[in-house]
Amino acid sequence: MIEVDDIRDQMLTLCNLVSQDRTDAVLVQSCVLMANFLHARTAVLMMLDNTRQNFVTGAGISEGDTTWAPLTISVALQTNDSGQTPLAQVALTGRNLCLKSQETGYNLTALAGVFPDMKSAGHICFVPMHNLRGDLTAVYIISGENTLPERLKSTDMRLILRAVSARVEQSNQQRAERFHISALERSLKLADKQRSDLRERARSNLKARLPGRSNTMKSLRDQVSRLADFQSPILIVGESGTNKEQVAREIHRLSRTENAPFVYVNCAILTQDNFAAELFGHKRGAILGMASARRGLLREAGDGMIYFDRVDLLSVELQTVLLRILETGYFRPLGSEREHSLSQRFAFSVPEGNNLENVVSPSLYHKIAQATVLIPPLRTRQIDIEVLAHEYLIAAAQEHKRRLTFRQDSIPYLSAMEFPGNDRELQALISRSCHQVKSDGVITPMMLGSQQDDFTSKADLRSSVESYEAMLIQRALCRAENNRAQAAKRLGIPKRTLADKCLRYGL
Repeated sequence: MIEVDDIRDQMLTLCNLVSQDRTDAVLVQSCVLMANFLHARTAVLMMLDNTRQNFVTGAGISEGDTTWAPLTISVALQTNDSGQTPLAQVALTGRNLCLKSQETGYNLTALAGVFPDMKSAGHICFVPMHNLRGDLTAVYIISGENTLPERLKSTDMRLILRAVSARVEQSNQQRAERFHISALERSLKLADKQRSDLRERARSNLKARLPGRSNTMKSLRDQVSRLADFQSPILIVGESGTNKEQVAREIHRLSRTENAPFVYVNCAILTQDNFAAELFGHKRGAILGMASARRGLLREAGDGMIYFDRVDLLSVELQTVLLRILETGYFRPLGSEREHSLSQRFAFSVPEGNNLENVVSPSLYHKIAQATVLIPPLRTRQIDIEVLAHEYLIAAAQEHKRRLTFRQDSIPYLSAMEFPGNDRELQALISRSCHQVKSDGVITPMMLGSQQDDFTSKADLRSSVESYEAMLIQRALCRAENNRAQAAKRLGIPKRTLADKCLRYGL
């Protein structure tokens, strides 16, 4: 027997190898410990594979040579043949099996290449190793002198085998964890690459979503692509009808959180009375007359984007509340004692043409204007009118389910117009002309109309007045961003009257 100190040193070496995640060295050291304790010539560890149907060579030592490596083989675990092979017999019984080298009755052919001293050894012993749950994990095949069976029966041997089994299992678990971590990292890299490819394809499709051939639109698309990779607040500045909301949606669509919600907030309807309930939400019973709880727009946005349209319409007091939310990063639903953190991205829009610090409080302006997107009006990029007109015509043709085309002189006619209502006015103009088109599906300049043609070309006074009235209502709606209450106020008529006239003129 080896000395107790030697056993301790061997076990310390084994534990150190386990802590260093050196799985192969752990298996070899376990063979060294078994061979030295039993005074054996050769010790080979045969391990069950993941299918638990085959034994494969794990490690080995011969005559104290740790550089010796046994022949790598695979032996099928045939437990239904009443133990034709020693490995199968051990798997069936779970007990040690010792054979004399010349003993017959077992098929040792598959193991002949593993042991160079099989014929000269006095005994060959098969020692099962179980995990902490009692499942068979491996078998040590040990060759040595005739005293080998007696040594295997000792209490010390059982304790050592149990300790070795625990260390080998720990090492195998660490290897399995590394494998799973590596597989997870590969999956994450693949997912990141797929998301990156999707974003690149989305960027390539951006021209179709924000159409235009002008240099200003090209610069706008480039800016949208760049801002999609950041999390800072965005301030979108543009005249009425320049598709500010569409720009915000495209920034969100190109971001990493594209699958999260995009929440629209109409600041024109937010007042002192409903601001907190709309944004923060409330618990059940927190507001008189509200029987159910509400999540609020901030929580509905989740990790996505929340877009405040016309933030300049908020009162100074509400702008101060909004600034506090942005600075602290927390909000509290009404009636709740727990605060919620902000995880969404914020986007805001204001109209162009005013001193922004006069319509938005300076403190809030500096907070939300970390990234500013300026959308040019349509009159400064008349080269885009043709592209936009065809886009709107295709959409109208799909809506009306018929073939529509422009007459040759229609596009030059549109390009000469100023469109104070910008893209929305152009879209409304084409949509209205579709109701006047004849069976040939051709839209003429007369159908598109102008400040003069809308009413002066009519045959009678009544038709001219109606055309002029429809033009005024259309422009008021465009400038009010389709807000009928504001459009009615601009026109100086009741909202109900405006609704009736919109129905009459198809607006």
